[in-house]
Amino acid sequence: VDGAPLPLRITELMADNNLTVKDGRGQAEDWIEIHNPNNGPVNLGGYGLSDDPLLPMKWVFPATNLAGHAHLLVFASGQAESIDEGGYLHANFSLAADGESVQLTATDGVTVVDALLNYPAQRTDLAYGRTLAGAATFMEPTPGAWNLTTTYTGWLASLDFSHPRGFYTNAISLVISNPNPGATVWYALNGPTPATAYAGPLLLGSSVVVRAEVRQAGYKAPFIQTRSY
Repeated sequence: VDGAPLPLRITELMADNNLTVKDGRGQAEDWIEIHNPNNGPVNLGGYGLSDDPLLPMKWVFPATNLAGHAHLLVFASGQAESIDEGGYLHANFSLAADGESVQLTATDGVTVVDALLNYPAQRTDLAYGRTLAGAATFMEPTPGAWNLTTTYTGWLASLDFSHPRGFYTNAISLVISNPNPGATVWYALNGPTPATAYAGPLLLGSSVVVRAEVRQAGYKAPFIQTRSY
């Protein structure tokens, strides 16, 4: 803009990585994605990254060239070494899955380049980041790529079952509790896909496999939960 470079952007983060992406040691660590919106490269050496706005230079980038329009992953592993055997960057802090902040600071140690402040509680393998329009939201992860993906208002918590799986000598009345206001529970008895709306306790008097799922438009649903009785 008017000859001045555009600021770098924190475009995506994952605070509970399990299966999405691995570092050079084969470990699934938290990660933060930085995007360079400029046509030319930017040397990140001396920039600071932190999960605490009061300590902006918690981790300082080594000399790292980020090409124009490219994305860079930094694993927030809490490890002391900045670069692993696979050449991936590692910050010396990890991300809190129950929510905190991520801030990128310029080499002067003061100027905030970009930040995702007070991000909400996260769910395993669900990313939080910015759409191409700049809105911060939950999304399907796109590490190292443009955020052209499904977005969500939030995520749904798992269901609770009144009885643990197992054998019972008498019929049981199974209650499925839904902690998500506005969401609908669906279930199936000995079927592969929950397709019946749950309306109250299920009377179970013989061997049965119960599968249940909670759904709500615009929200990421957990995996189908299965119990055998």
